[in-house]
Amino acid sequence: MKVSAAYNQNNPNFTSIRVVQTSSEQFVHFAKNFKDFYRNNTVFRAKSFEQSLFFEHLKKLPQKEGASHKWVINNAVRHNLLSYDTIDNLPMCVFTGKDKMKLSLYNIKNFIPNLIRAHKLTLKTVNEPFPEHLRLAKVLKESAEADMPKFKKFLQKNNAKYVTFDEFIKEIKEGKLNS
Repeated sequence: MKVSAAYNQNNPNFTSIRVVQTSSEQFVHFAKNFKDFYRNNTVFRAKSFEQSLFFEHLKKLPQKEGASHKWVINNAVRHNLLSYDTIDNLPMCVFTGKDKMKLSLYNIKNFIPNLIRAHKLTLKTVNEPFPEHLRLAKVLKESAEADMPKFKKFLQKNNAKYVTFDEFIKEIKEGKLNS
């Protein structure tokens, strides 16, 4: 017991959850230049895993709708699903080592409650005058917002470290993060 406690005190990078301040360009740079690290860990650019599902849906909508990415984003902004400022100020969340498993367990534990919430939100959305092609996006966004306090507690409980992009890259280069 004392050995692990001493290890935690002497190794400030013991946790392997990082919430990194990034721009879109920095995220792309990271994904291109650290491909192995990116592939071997859970990385997403959003405030929570649930919010990342919302953004992934928006990325897939242009192909589904036969429209441009710009049109989908402008349409989502027009219908108050997001703002341009939101897109520019998203953090990158990185889960490495055993914390990837913790995130998976968190998602499994919350799957049924999130599914029930999504079902209720879907029923509510059907009765609203809202563009059909954005209804699922609206449900995913509202579900992510409802889940945000729980996800923040999860990050806090698991000692997530908030860092700048430069600090994060330095940690990777120095081998301070568990893979």
